[in-house]
Amino acid sequence: MGYFPYRVAPITRGIDDDTRERIEEALLDEGAIETAEGTQMRFMFIEQAQEAFVRLQEKVSGPYWTIVEEVSRSG
Repeated sequence: MGYFPYRVAPITRGIDDDTRERIEEALLDEGAIETAEGTQMRFMFIEQAQEAFVRLQEKVSGPYWTIVEEVSRSG
């Protein structure tokens, strides 16, 4: 599997359990995977991450989503 620098992940600090559960369901519905960093979605291109962000925002609207660009540590 290649390197996917864009990650869509939930922001769940300070939210109630019901909202946290809805966020988890939305992620899994969109095909997210469980990782050591939590449930998240990874993409090769920013446009793909942005599209996923919009879909997730439609499912659970609010300040619950973020797109993170990770820098490769190779070299």
